[in-house]
Amino acid sequence: MGQTEADFAFFDLAQDKVELKSDGWRTEKSADHPNVYEWWYFDIHNHDGTIVTGMLSPQTAVGRVPRFGAPRAMSRIDVNRNKVQSISLETFPIDQFTSATDSCDVRSGGLTMRGDFTELQIRGKVKEHEIDVVFRQTATPLRPGNGYVFLGSTDTFQGWFNAFPSATATGHVCIRAKYVLL
Repeated sequence: MGQTEADFAFFDLAQDKVELKSDGWRTEKSADHPNVYEWWYFDIHNHDGTIVTGMLSPQTAVGRVPRFGAPRAMSRIDVNRNKVQSISLETFPIDQFTSATDSCDVRSGGLTMRGDFTELQIRGKVKEHEIDVVFRQTATPLRPGNGYVFLGSTDTFQGWFNAFPSATATGHVCIRAKYVLL
């Protein structure tokens, strides 16, 4: 992970604090490149054993995978309940994807994710799965070093940032007309 002053400066990041822009759209200017990918991800482990995960992305493929046709965005909600998995995935024309670059304010089709480092709201519908959940932070955001690993040169790198490493979740998830209360 980038640790030096130059590593932080390369990505315009502060060394002494994690800024809200770290949770914004960092790849906006290069999102159409086939080796660039970015997503906003969440997971919920409910008291009854149900696991809900989801993702919003300005791409449908995750790096080094060919993208075919017109640019498209994606939203996805996966539910694993009693060892039965249900996946809802939708792709949208890229003009149905928006994201702020200075904070987490993302929309992909009918799914939105908005918040700061204290509270995050995820709302919307992906096919037959609907979600309305608020996360409240219980830990500080996690960014090892500058959050980037250079892979041979400054032209190739992988970045990672965890805005909510631990949180409480309240709200509901509707899975094919069955509610899971959090």
